[in-house]
Amino acid sequence: VFHIKRGDEKTLVTKPDGNGEPAASLQVIVLKTHPGVAKTYYSKGFSEGSVEKPDCYSNDGTAPASDAQSPQAKKCAACPHNQWGSKITEDGKKGKSCADVKRLAVAPAGQINDPMLLRVPAASLKTWDQYVDLLKKRGVPPPAVVTKVGFDYTVAHPALTFKPVGFIDEAMAVEVKEVLDTDVVQNIIGGAPTAAEVDNGDDASKTAAKPAPVEEEAPAPTPKKSAKLAAVVEEAEAAPKAKVKVEAEVEEDAP
Repeated sequence: VFHIKRGDEKTLVTKPDGNGEPAASLQVIVLKTHPGVAKTYYSKGFSEGSVEKPDCYSNDGTAPASDAQSPQAKKCAACPHNQWGSKITEDGKKGKSCADVKRLAVAPAGQINDPMLLRVPAASLKTWDQYVDLLKKRGVPPPAVVTKVGFDYTVAHPALTFKPVGFIDEAMAVEVKEVLDTDVVQNIIGGAPTAAEVDNGDDASKTAAKPAPVEEEAPAPTPKKSAKLAAVVEEAEAAPKAKVKVEAEVEEDAP
């Protein structure tokens, strides 16, 4: 399930019909992404629901952040925890003690002025790259479309899926332009505390965020489709799903 975290407040994302059931997907605008891969390391492993900061982390995947509590190496490439095989799961599979994540600055399709952090977990990085490549082949940048973010229920580990559902209209494009280069968006992809983040249940670091007033979200507009977008959607649905390496089963928190 998805949650919106604002400081210590965690709110379950529910379906718009008002029955309180968890939403199976989100419709967002992907404003910007960090070009590198962020990394997080917990010496004792991550416990779901924990608010403790990681022992070491990097926002760019090159070197530990300046405020990392216990830097494990001068450079991430030389860190033993960043090597394949540094972690062995309960079922005997190899992995890395230092987890890779991708930082995305996203905004609800109906509230573009409220950008949030969405972390793409390691098991979904290949799926994300395939989605970006799909849009690139059609000459479509991610901020130009409404992206549906859901879950791949065929695997045990939380894995995200991405699908274009419509182009943004002119009014939305104006709003996107206004927030695209703001400090808030830059802080989100750069690692500074953010106003809110989308929690998808994965074991990424839970960086403390500055509290912000929770505004009622306006209904998401119905995205306009075109022949160009239809071709992208058709290609996305026809493409085989990326094989996801399951490193550990994660028990999701109940709402």
